[in-house]
Amino acid sequence: MKVTIFVEGGGDRQDVLTECRRGFATFIGKMLPGKAKPTVVPCGGRTEAYKDFCTAVGQLKDGERAILLVDSEDQVSPGDRPWKYLHDRAEDGWDKPEGADEEDACMMVQCMESWFLADPASVAAYYKNDFKRTKLPKAVNGSVEAVSKEKIEKGMKSATSETIKGTYHKRRHGFALLTVIKPELVIAASAHAEMLRDVLRKWLDDR
Repeated sequence: MKVTIFVEGGGDRQDVLTECRRGFATFIGKMLPGKAKPTVVPCGGRTEAYKDFCTAVGQLKDGERAILLVDSEDQVSPGDRPWKYLHDRAEDGWDKPEGADEEDACMMVQCMESWFLADPASVAAYYKNDFKRTKLPKAVNGSVEAVSKEKIEKGMKSATSETIKGTYHKRRHGFALLTVIKPELVIAASAHAEMLRDVLRKWLDDR
């Protein structure tokens, strides 16, 4: 099965889109040892990712599958499936396109940076000296998904403000961090990351 992931991120600059593609492809590749790798398409904003996904779903051929991957932006209620959440969220109101399955929508809850909280040691190693690990918010009952996006953004900035790489910036640092964090730690701390892993395992062929 050929799987293409339409991911939120990358903006409109080609160099940043390239870094976004590389970051997610590296992280997801490490998430799926022994499996064929999906194609990652960075789409810029979340609305653009949804539109690109819908277009792709309408053009799928036999042996092809499209997956949408976006930030949830907010806390997700336990048991709330991605399509229901994305439909009910006032800022989105997205319908599942005809031809898509329930499991074809996946989310980073509450944002991509949530994943960094699951592996603070790798984040600290990336920034090296003067990284203030204690400024990062901690997972709640073992889950990074319960930590608000605002708290994560504030924590990342505070933890990195005096490092040689400078204060955390999504385009300059975020996609590079995806290449160094450990997927197994993210999966253990994020039910939706585990869901993404399981969906991809289902559709990707073994090598």
